[in-house]
Amino acid sequence: MAVLFYVLAFDLVQLLTALATFEWVKQGPYSVKTLLWLLLGASVVHLAFVAIGLALSAFVSKVKTITSMGVGLVLGTYFLSLLAKLSSKLDFFKYVSPFKYADAVDIVKRGGLDLRYLTLALAIIVILLAFTYYFYQRKDLAA
Repeated sequence: MAVLFYVLAFDLVQLLTALATFEWVKQGPYSVKTLLWLLLGASVVHLAFVAIGLALSAFVSKVKTITSMGVGLVLGTYFLSLLAKLSSKLDFFKYVSPFKYADAVDIVKRGGLDLRYLTLALAIIVILLAFTYYFYQRKDLAA
């Protein structure tokens, strides 16, 4: 719950800052709806990485190891999202990378999130959180 609070607090600050900044520097009209979709997409990516990190932490007990794995996972999945954009032969990587679930270019073109990616992201989040809860019930935290 603490992680969820921090992510939602961060996303709220990000939302308020983005809205204030856009209003401050605007030189013409912009789509608040598109901006909100972009920020919602970022929140989905944040929650996906939270769920992945929590699931990994159910098996790894050393903080240094989980931190290194987390950074490697974020950088690795970002690299996979770039590969998916570069070649149609590597297009399958878009399903592996949470970054592709909320791609800014797609959101601006569509005017919102792609329902397929949103559904996939939410399914991954729910499954990994259930997985984490199940395995943390059996984890020996004293070890």
